[in-house]
Amino acid sequence: MKLNRFLITLMALLGSFSVNALEQDGLSGNGATGVFLNLDTSYSVDDNVFLLSSSALDDSILRVSPSARFVGKSGMNTYSVLYNGEKAFYDNFDSESYYDQRLGGIVNFDFSGKTNLTLDASFADLHDDRGTGGSEGDQARAGEPDEYDLLKYGFDFKLGTNTSRFQGQVRADVADKEYTNNREVTFDRDFERTTYGGAVFYNLSTQSALLFEVIAGDIEYDSLPSTGFTLDSEETAYLVGFQWEIGAKTTGHVKVGQQDKKFDDPAREDQDGSSWNVAANWSPRTYTTFTLGTSRAFRETNGFGDDILSTSYDVSWQYVWNSRFLTNLKYAYIEDEEQPTARVDETNRFDFNAVYNFRRWMDIEFDAAFADRKSNATLIPYDRTIYTLSVNLGI
Repeated sequence: MKLNRFLITLMALLGSFSVNALEQDGLSGNGATGVFLNLDTSYSVDDNVFLLSSSALDDSILRVSPSARFVGKSGMNTYSVLYNGEKAFYDNFDSESYYDQRLGGIVNFDFSGKTNLTLDASFADLHDDRGTGGSEGDQARAGEPDEYDLLKYGFDFKLGTNTSRFQGQVRADVADKEYTNNREVTFDRDFERTTYGGAVFYNLSTQSALLFEVIAGDIEYDSLPSTGFTLDSEETAYLVGFQWEIGAKTTGHVKVGQQDKKFDDPAREDQDGSSWNVAANWSPRTYTTFTLGTSRAFRETNGFGDDILSTSYDVSWQYVWNSRFLTNLKYAYIEDEEQPTARVDETNRFDFNAVYNFRRWMDIEFDAAFADRKSNATLIPYDRTIYTLSVNLGI
C-alpha cells in the first residue's frame, strides 16, 4: 500500500510539473563567491532495508539534508568550506534512523599559471547502513547501525600546462577511520590509510597526453583481529595510459598496469594482479552524453578473507530534454573477490534519475534504483528496489 500511495503521489507531481543544476546566486548575489545554502528533502520506499537474502523487510525513509558552502577568492587563489548534514527518519525501524555530518575545506593556490597546489581536509561523522560493512550477511545483528568518524587530509601539486612538453603531479592523502559504537564487533576495523604517488604526462598536443603513474599506499590497523594476524599491508600500483579532451565532444582517460598488496604478517598471502582505471565521456550532441567507466583495484576486507579485489563496469546516458528537464540512465556491474577465499559476489545495478527544474532555486527529482547481488556465500545474495522523490532548494 505504501508503494502504491507513493507512485500515485509521484505521478500527480510529475503530471503537474512538466535539469539542469540549481542556479544559485548565493547570499552575495554574484553566483561565484560568498555563502550558498541548500536544503534537500527526500522520501524513499525501500523494499529491503536490511539487505536480507530472504524474507526482506521494507520501510519508508524521510531524509532532510541541509548544507552550507562558503566560497572565496583572492587573486588567482580560491578557497571553500562546506558543511553537509543528513538526518534520516525510518518509519518502521526507528533504530536505523541516523544523522550524518561532514565538514571540509579546500584551498587552491595558483602560483604562476604553471604551478598549482591544492590542500584539502575534512571530518565526517558517518554510519554503515545495515547489511553493509561489518554487518554484511549478519541477519541476527540487533541494535544501532555501526557509526564511525572519518578524518581526511592531503595535498595535490601540479607543475606545467597542456602547452608544455611535460607535466608533473605529486599528491598524498591520509584517511583515518575509527568506529565509535558496537565496539564488540567493530574494534578491529579501525585503520589509517596513507596514499601517495605521482604522475608524469607527455603532451602529444594541447588536448592529449601519454602518462605514467605510480601510486603507493600504507594501511595500518589499530587492533589485531580475532585471528591474531594483523591486516596491516602496503599497496603499490604502476600504471601507463592516455588521456584526452577533444573540444566539448569527448574527454577521458585510460590507465592500465600492475598492482600488488603485501601484508606485514607472513601468515597472510600477498596479492598481485592487473589494475586499470578507464573513464570516457562522449557528447555527440550538446543535449546528450554517454559515459563509460571500468576499474579494478584492492579494497579492505569487511571480515571475509584478507582483502577484496573489486572490478567494476558502468555505462550511463544523460539526455537533456529542454532547459528544465533531464534524465539519466545508468547500469553497473561489480564483481568482488574475497581473497584468498573462494567467495565471489556479483552485483548488477540499474538506476533511473529524472530532474525537473521547477524554479531557478528549486529542483524536483525522481530516482528508481534496482540492485541484484549474487554470491556463492550464504546470506549474502539479495534483491533491492528503492524509489525516491526529492525536492532540492538552493540560494
